[in-house]
Amino acid sequence: MQQPVRTLACLILATSLFGCASTSSDESKQATSTNIQLDLYDTLKVKLDDATSRHSDEQLKWYATQAYSSMTKALKEARSAYSEFEHEPSKINDSDLFSSQNYGQEMTASLDAFELAYRSAIATKQRVLSVMSVSFENNTYLEKVNAQTLFPTEFKRVEQQFKRTIDYIANNETIDNERLIALETKQHQLEAKSVTKHYLGEAKQQFSQHKKQRYSVDAPLVMARSEATLSKAEAFIQSSPRNHDEIQVRADTVSFALQRTEKIVQQVRELKSLPEKQYERYILNLEAQLHAIAVASATGDHRNKTLIEHAKYIESSMLDTQKSDDEKWLSLTMELKQVKQDIEATAAQSNQLMAEKQALQSKVNSLEAQKVAQLNTGVTQPEPESLQVENIAPVTPAAVTPAVNAAPGTDALDSEVPEAISESSPVSS
Repeated sequence: MQQPVRTLACLILATSLFGCASTSSDESKQATSTNIQLDLYDTLKVKLDDATSRHSDEQLKWYATQAYSSMTKALKEARSAYSEFEHEPSKINDSDLFSSQNYGQEMTASLDAFELAYRSAIATKQRVLSVMSVSFENNTYLEKVNAQTLFPTEFKRVEQQFKRTIDYIANNETIDNERLIALETKQHQLEAKSVTKHYLGEAKQQFSQHKKQRYSVDAPLVMARSEATLSKAEAFIQSSPRNHDEIQVRADTVSFALQRTEKIVQQVRELKSLPEKQYERYILNLEAQLHAIAVASATGDHRNKTLIEHAKYIESSMLDTQKSDDEKWLSLTMELKQVKQDIEATAAQSNQLMAEKQALQSKVNSLEAQKVAQLNTGVTQPEPESLQVENIAPVTPAAVTPAVNAAPGTDALDSEVPEAISESSPVSS
């Protein structure tokens, strides 16, 4: 009886030990699997956020419509798979009944598809910008000249043509040059039209009013000239719509021509409306105005001439006066230039003298310092030989006998000077 009981106990113990070992191994594997699931969950979440951020670039939708649509589809599928385990990461390995992949695999595949579509969209955008660089530049200028406000309908048509061309370039490897040229031509025309409206809009309306009021009947010459000036300005804008400085100059010229036309027509119509007995008074008024100008410019009285001759005399006199003034101005300019040169030379000399004065003052200060040092030490130094000669008492010789055979041009006294110096008493310092 003892032997069967002992055998049964051993079996129970062995079974218990085996069961404990199996449970520990399963728990370890489960913990490892959970960690892997969490790592995959975090990785997919980061990739999904990054894809969502890149998808928000609306420019890609404009430049690469098809590729952007693929991005949108892939992102939608990734979000759908993520929603299945977003709040329960443990379900990342679960799958739908009709799918051969689990949710984690489905999301990974969708994000990979998104990445491919995104790279395609970027490449397409760069290609479109390169091929259509002129069109994009034109489009920028259309915005600057406010074409959308000035001509909204035409601007909308050009924008639609612009988008169709972008889609064609994005979806086709070959480049349709005719399509590009047609678009650029439309853009240029709209830009020139907008610039013309901005700079010459009022002038064109004014000229139209002149035609309606039949200015060409009373002043055909100036009317024709103002029309020609306006036409030249419009032609220049068509050829160079971005040269705004020159366009402004030409617009001012057109405005001046139109104002001149108005004044001449006004005077012609006033003259036509005068009765014959007022002709003399009209001429006398003109003569009086010319005479006032002549008096102010000191050109004399030329009322014994016709009005045209009177005006020519005034012009000639004023030109002579201007020429004389120019000559005087030139002379004054030359004199001023010479004065400036003299001032510069004087300044240079003054600087040189100042430098020499400073050098001499430095030497004087040095000598004074030496003298003070000698007095302080009590040492008496002999003065230079030149100073000794100046302090020698004059010696009057008893008689001066000319030297025999003296060299021509040599003073006989020269030979006696050293002797006289030697006989003199030394000079005390």
